[in-house]
Amino acid sequence: MPSGTSSFLMVSVFFVCNAQCRGTTAGLRSDTDKWLGSYEDATNMANETLSSIQERNIKHPNGGPEASRISAAARRKLANLMTLLDKLADMLESPECMSV
Repeated sequence: MPSGTSSFLMVSVFFVCNAQCRGTTAGLRSDTDKWLGSYEDATNMANETLSSIQERNIKHPNGGPEASRISAAARRKLANLMTLLDKLADMLESPECMSV
């Protein structure tokens, strides 16, 4: 499945889950805004990490200290990204929404 399709599906599931779990729109905008903000942060972080890895591969194909520094920074960004993705998944898998 292309990543764009996966992203669209994840956002769609969140909207449906929120609407059905709450039964009203009260609080929906706040929760949706929070999730979408976190999703945007994750997307930006993933793009930054990819750019770092591409920079390392293009500018330092033979390795070296600068390549190692860039790799270490990319690993830290990936760890932070995984934490953020776990939080997004937890929001979608909340007990209120599991019955949907």
